[in-house]
Amino acid sequence: MPSNPLLTLTVSWVIIFGKGEAISSSHDKIIREHLLLMKNPECHKFFPKQLDQSYSHLSVSLSASLINSLILLYILWGKINSEILLTWIAAHLLLFFFRITSRYFYIKSQDTKTSLTTWTFLYFGGLLSSGVIWGSAGFFIFLTDSVPHQMFIAFVLGGNVAGSIASTSAMQYAFYCFSLPALLPISISFLYYGNEIHVAMGVMALIFLISSISISLQMFAKSCKSLQYDFEKDREIEQALKVEEQLRQHKNELEQQVRARTVELTKTNKELREEIEERKNAEKELFDKREQFRTIIENIPEAIYRCELKIPWRVHHMSENIFPFTGYRAGEFMDGKLVYADLVHPEDLDFVAKEVDASVANHKPYVIDYRIVHQDGTLRWVHERGQAKYDSNGNPLWLDGVIADITEQKRIKEELQKIKNIESLGTFAGGIAHDFNNLLMAIFGNIEMAGDTLSPSSIESQFLRASLRSLDKAKKLTGQLLTFARGGAPVIQATSFKDLIEEAEKNILKEPNIKTTLTFSDDLWLVSIDQKQMNQVLYNLFTNAKEAMPDGGNFFIYGENCEIEENGSPLAPGKYVKITVQDEGRGIAPDILPKVFDPYFSTKTKGADKGTGLGLAVCLSIITKHKGRISAESTPGKGTTFTILIPASQHDAEKSDKSTTKQKTPQATGRRILVLEDEKEVSQVVGRMLKRLGYEFEIVEDGRNAVELYQKAFLSDAPFDIVLLDLTIHGGMGGRETMRHLREIDPKIKAIVASGYADDIVVSNFEEYGFLASLEKPYTLDSLTNLLKQYA
Repeated sequence: MPSNPLLTLTVSWVIIFGKGEAISSSHDKIIREHLLLMKNPECHKFFPKQLDQSYSHLSVSLSASLINSLILLYILWGKINSEILLTWIAAHLLLFFFRITSRYFYIKSQDTKTSLTTWTFLYFGGLLSSGVIWGSAGFFIFLTDSVPHQMFIAFVLGGNVAGSIASTSAMQYAFYCFSLPALLPISISFLYYGNEIHVAMGVMALIFLISSISISLQMFAKSCKSLQYDFEKDREIEQALKVEEQLRQHKNELEQQVRARTVELTKTNKELREEIEERKNAEKELFDKREQFRTIIENIPEAIYRCELKIPWRVHHMSENIFPFTGYRAGEFMDGKLVYADLVHPEDLDFVAKEVDASVANHKPYVIDYRIVHQDGTLRWVHERGQAKYDSNGNPLWLDGVIADITEQKRIKEELQKIKNIESLGTFAGGIAHDFNNLLMAIFGNIEMAGDTLSPSSIESQFLRASLRSLDKAKKLTGQLLTFARGGAPVIQATSFKDLIEEAEKNILKEPNIKTTLTFSDDLWLVSIDQKQMNQVLYNLFTNAKEAMPDGGNFFIYGENCEIEENGSPLAPGKYVKITVQDEGRGIAPDILPKVFDPYFSTKTKGADKGTGLGLAVCLSIITKHKGRISAESTPGKGTTFTILIPASQHDAEKSDKSTTKQKTPQATGRRILVLEDEKEVSQVVGRMLKRLGYEFEIVEDGRNAVELYQKAFLSDAPFDIVLLDLTIHGGMGGRETMRHLREIDPKIKAIVASGYADDIVVSNFEEYGFLASLEKPYTLDSLTNLLKQYA
């Protein structure tokens, strides 16, 4: 449909005026109150505070403006005339240094009240200049042929205007000085083009400007009303004191009149009753206002306080919200039984005192996080924001502030950091396991073939078999390392956690003196998990429970469905299966419990047969990579409870497990094999194995050489029947990329992938990358023989 700019412009202006009318209607009351407030002759009393607030916001807004201008310079460099861009950014820099300098001198100035006009002029002038410079972007650096860049400029200008609402809310016309010259030029530029997209963008910019003006009016009105409320509160208290003084004067006059003029006793008594009534009304009004103020404070979730300037911070006022995270009532502070310093952790007391003293000396607010000691002896983290109250001469009077409990936020942050550390260590462990598997591959192969040359009954053959058994233990240790690193690529399928647990319980908890109780919900959801990895988790947990109860005991396993909502949990909201594993063993000491998931931390004797310290770290790594969570609770002497949360599956369980190799009828199409392997010791062993099996073979160290050699053989009369590709080639083309090139040469190629990284997605999903099977290093002569018989 052809565009109709005139119709679009007409509809757009109707939208704008409609929006403006709605805004005007919805905020009419606020604007009227604001105008009445500005006519109040008392307003000039709090104008200096408005100016202070405006200058206090200036550093953040200037920094944001400068950063945005530099980003815009970077984006537009090379697309706009460089002289125009440099002139524009130079104007920004000059204005930035001018305004930041004026803010510095304003803060340092001790006589701001006598020069309000000058400081106000400098503030508004700088604000207007900034708006003009930003607005010029809508004309001078407006890319007429690039809508994305136009939208980016509009986005930057809109962001600056939105960000300026809060920083300019203290002054009546400050927001207009910046927003109008900043947004109107680009709105005009959009409307000037006349096509539907630009007109719509121009209209959206104007609607955004109108909305921003409405919000700024509300924020300014609330700011003024708050300041007016402070002044009215002080004035009401002063008036109440005057009323009390007047009553005392009237009482004295009354006594004199009683003695001097007894005849006027009736009239005087009547006047006295009227005056007492007025006093009661005044006191009631004052009480109502104080009660209203108290209710407002108590409804704020943070604890609000007023206290002395120095340690031990004796409290003048404390709201009741202090109780939930301290265990102490507000009255215990205000009656002098407690001082706030009694709550601060001794190790943090000096830090808190220095921060508060520094902020008071510099006339700046303080924002600090520190620990406090709850009444029950537990530690809590709190976040405190406050500032000193000063008299007209700048002398500090007291501290006002708010305190919030952030213990849970700190716990979640530490838990997420621990998970990140586990992931980093897992990557490191996977690299070590890969290199160690290559080394084991060479040792396994050489010992196997050496054993084949000896008589099974010879003493040498016995020694070699003993060596193979020891190497098998080493292989299991690398298996633990790989499981620790493996979480990055679990091969998941919809599984019944109940069936998995019942099978593991039968195989692991065989001791007759351990009584196991299994309790599951009837409708327990399926979970999407890697069965091999989750069996490792269950093995570690069940083995720990068995070792914790050497004399036997009860062991409980519970399974139930649960849902997590958005409540600050590190887990994503959704459906989860909750598994609880509980023993009645010796338990874990409180100082050890936080370390049980740390890698290589163990209370067991170290050794391949006794403990490596990886068991629970492996559990944490696997559960985390399944997007779940594992936690531990324990009471010494009473047992330990582990809780696992795993996301519920969205699919039905598969009927059969995915095997690592594809079963096919053995084929005998040839006996030539191409091997890609860059580790010299491994390639030598593989060569000996293939030679022992009677195959012809070629071994290359780089994928490019493998592609070249395969292509020559493919075009000749002696092509390769199968290729064996190592996944990781240091400094060269690995098996994954090599396979892609080989499939371009021969779509029917037969290939096997080999790797020491069992967690790699190519190994776990080899069929998706065109491989027939996968071999995990270190592999033996028998496993290689069986696999080649199937495909070579």
